[in-house]
Amino acid sequence: MKDINIKRGLCGLAFLSSLGAGACEFHAGVGLNQFHPFARQHFQPPILQNFSFEHAKQAQVKVGTPSTASFSYLVPKRYSAVSVKFIAPKNIKLTGAASVQLASTRGIHRLKYVANKAGNSEIVIQINGILNAKPFTLEQKISVAAS
Repeated sequence: MKDINIKRGLCGLAFLSSLGAGACEFHAGVGLNQFHPFARQHFQPPILQNFSFEHAKQAQVKVGTPSTASFSYLVPKRYSAVSVKFIAPKNIKLTGAASVQLASTRGIHRLKYVANKAGNSEIVIQINGILNAKPFTLEQKISVAAS
């Protein structure tokens, strides 16, 4: 009985060693090698968030009635000195600040305005700042239909 257990043990060891010899360089040892591509998948650096400045692309307003456009923004830490300037045509009067410095990393800004004349027009949004020591500029628009 003891002789059979020893033979089984030797056969088992021979079998296991042949498996190791047939494995790839990453699976040859016990468990996964630390350099295996899948072993590192849980330790990837975090994905960098992108700058975002979101708002409604269109607005329908009544002439002479105060209106508000809301903007949500996300400014990752690698951006600095981010400012937003609002440029309105003659038929729209900005009743709130025409420019704002984005001091926090995320938030909501509300632009207040009044349409003085019926028709279609656009409020231009210019975003300026510094990204990785280089200046960047973005431009967005809101189409305003006043009736």
